[in-house]
Amino acid sequence: CPTDSSSGILASNPDITIKIRSGQGNGAGPYIWVAISAILIDAMEAEGFGYKSRTALTNKEFFASCFCFVDDTDVMESNDNVETTGEDLLPLVQSALDLWSGGISATGGAINPAKSFWWLIDFKWRPSSGTWVFRRKAEMPGKLTLQDPTGPWATLRRLQPDEAERTLGVMMAPLETGTAQHLALREKAKNWAAKFRPQHLLRYDVLPLLKATALKTLEYVMPLSTLGRSDWVSIMSPILQASLHKAGVCRSFPRVMVFAPLNYQEHAAEQ
Repeated sequence: CPTDSSSGILASNPDITIKIRSGQGNGAGPYIWVAISAILIDAMEAEGFGYKSRTALTNKEFFASCFCFVDDTDVMESNDNVETTGEDLLPLVQSALDLWSGGISATGGAINPAKSFWWLIDFKWRPSSGTWVFRRKAEMPGKLTLQDPTGPWATLRRLQPDEAERTLGVMMAPLETGTAQHLALREKAKNWAAKFRPQHLLRYDVLPLLKATALKTLEYVMPLSTLGRSDWVSIMSPILQASLHKAGVCRSFPRVMVFAPLNYQEHAAEQ
């Protein structure tokens, strides 16, 4: 991201280095990145890099060079030929990575290899179950390299298909199991409860605080998660154990009444 790095310009005075960057905390930073990334994405499309597929509901073909959210970018590569293996696709992926990272570097930014990771997705037929399954790293060796901002080339961390990594606050993986997301949210709930317990609050301040802090963290993940009822009960347990008694409610109070709307004269803990 251009807001995290800088590069120098050759000046008449060799002791002077002019920084090219929008500046961390600069209010115009996001707009500067939009202007820069639009050009980089156009360059990726012009070279034919990207991901082509069909929508699940309308069956319309769509093409995407990458997916961007502020300064977080996911570069994706695919092949139109279903006979192309993951190993065959690797050189194309490396070329796409070189173009993207080169564009970032040319505009004064840099990609940190330590914060970058990737998956190589391919499938094989399993006759015993009659299903397609993800191929593992051992069956499909390969690596991607990226130049570190300090100069040397680094090998990017490659994950297994079921190995989740945090992306924009959500634990994601091609083969989603929900386990990593459950553990991450459970840990956040325990940390919130530990910080909340020593606080001294009026009873009527507890539930508004709960809704504005801990529950907002959980709500953010809900649309993208595949967690079941038992998972959410486990995640909410430390939060409710720490907060209900401070609100004057018994910790073992029936949850259906704890979560019911206020217009039914209940507590609306999750409304």
